[in-house]
Amino acid sequence: MADFRKVLLNKDKLIEVFESLSVTDAMTVKANLEAATPHLKGMSEELLAMLKKENIDISALSGDSKPRKKRQVIAENQKFCKIDGKLKLLITRGITKAEKDGHTILSFEDLKTDSDKKEGKRLVDEYNA
Repeated sequence: MADFRKVLLNKDKLIEVFESLSVTDAMTVKANLEAATPHLKGMSEELLAMLKKENIDISALSGDSKPRKKRQVIAENQKFCKIDGKLKLLITRGITKAEKDGHTILSFEDLKTDSDKKEGKRLVDEYNA
């Protein structure tokens, strides 16, 4: 039973077994899976209600997560650096990486030329798009 359980819990192993089946056996397996699937344990309505009452998101328990909504950034609040003469927008970890790489971190106010400020706003607009 332990080996069977390992196969069921490992998608790659399960696919390997499925691919080795004859068409007749595959049809039997499919019918058996359809009959057995309703017997898989799931969360009871009572448990779901308890989790909801505690404001616990079920996706947090399952490991599934919603894609994070990308935040909108404001040019005047961002950090930049110049790499090979080109302005680069730095977001979160990019700031730390740029510092480690020895680049000077610039705030929007540090951008001296109008062309740099225009490029900074363009980079932010591109990021927000």
